[in-house]
Amino acid sequence: MDEVGVVMNHGMYMVRLNDKDGTLVTIAPDGTVVKKEVNTFASFVRAIHVGKLGIWNRLMIDVAAIAIIILTGTGIYLSVKILRAQAKGKRRKIAA
Repeated sequence: MDEVGVVMNHGMYMVRLNDKDGTLVTIAPDGTVVKKEVNTFASFVRAIHVGKLGIWNRLMIDVAAIAIIILTGTGIYLSVKILRAQAKGKRRKIAA
């Protein structure tokens, strides 16, 4: 183990042991162990949530931001295209 990370969460201490399993131990304020979690996926998700992945965390945030921008732009483009087609259809009905 290289280092131990401690996070306070809703009155409980969440201690991350940096072992190969990504063990997370939840400790009550009185010192009793409430839960021990050896789930590598949950540990990975929690590491993303608290920003403990270093450059990878920043890279994932950048990719997500770019994806949001692209999805927003394409959504606006498609909405405008549909609204124009609907307006054109209404004009044709009125003219006919």
